[in-house]
Amino acid sequence: MGGGSISLPYLEHEAFGQVDPRMQIYGFMNDSEFAAECSRRGIKLFGIVFEVQGWEYPAVFDDQGHLVRMNERAEADSRCEWYGLREFSADLHRNAFPTQLHDFYPDGIRDEDGKEVKDLWEYCCSRDRFGAPIHARWVEVKGRKEQCYQMCRNNSVWRGYLKKIMEIQIDAGVPGIQLDECELPMTSINSGGCFCDSCMKQFTAWLKERRNAGLLGPEWDAIDLDTFHYGEYLKANGSDYPQGAPLFRDYWEFQVWQVRKYFRELADYAREYARTKHGRELLVSGNFYNMQPAYYPIEDKVDLVITEMEHTLFRQPYYYRYCEL
Repeated sequence: MGGGSISLPYLEHEAFGQVDPRMQIYGFMNDSEFAAECSRRGIKLFGIVFEVQGWEYPAVFDDQGHLVRMNERAEADSRCEWYGLREFSADLHRNAFPTQLHDFYPDGIRDEDGKEVKDLWEYCCSRDRFGAPIHARWVEVKGRKEQCYQMCRNNSVWRGYLKKIMEIQIDAGVPGIQLDECELPMTSINSGGCFCDSCMKQFTAWLKERRNAGLLGPEWDAIDLDTFHYGEYLKANGSDYPQGAPLFRDYWEFQVWQVRKYFRELADYAREYARTKHGRELLVSGNFYNMQPAYYPIEDKVDLVITEMEHTLFRQPYYYRYCEL
């Protein structure tokens, strides 16, 4: 059930949509049916929340506005448009799926100040210090039109969206949730992020707390935190990033604290939702990728540590094989 990275109606259809009778002959089923069959056999199926991925796909719609084609085949069609987070949040293509924006957000998507968010894709993405969105290059296909931005979990609007993804997955009967890219938004740092508004505001607030507690080093003495913006500071000093960036150690530590804070928020929310709405306990896991220290503060919030090898060239990855709680 990864379709929440495209839209909530797409995910809802994955979970509960009607399967074509011809496909049912061959054993095809929707994901809620599949989750039930797995549970019946003692298999604990986890729903995966691709926290960092925000997608836009080429798409073709029929005369009634129903979605009929996506991605590669849609690109070659003269009627090609787009479908993804941007169109969902703008309430476009209302007939693409049985559900639409107001089934999930009756008052529209709102930010912390109550302002309406009409473009979830642009509003919640990770950005470099020049303001450009950070792409998730490892999932984009070269030579194709589809695009995937890295999204920022420090953005409260995106966290609200992730909670709705988990609600659908839990309603569909999964015994567990895996929060993929659980170090978000540190994922984007090697790509030049994250300098989105949420990160910059929260970093400055964190620095002020540290200064009041006497925990900032002397390199901060001459910096006015009331006007400080880390991205603008790096640009003004012509600094590379992240390699050799000044003040980077503090920025990294700040993001480690944010990972702990917001991973815990989502994990607690998922467990409480399963408990109060469905009367059952939910397992939670995270993709701890390469076991870097940034994951340690969230270890106590997972029932299962899941890792991911970037390369399989080395045949004895002992630190993966023997990782356990």
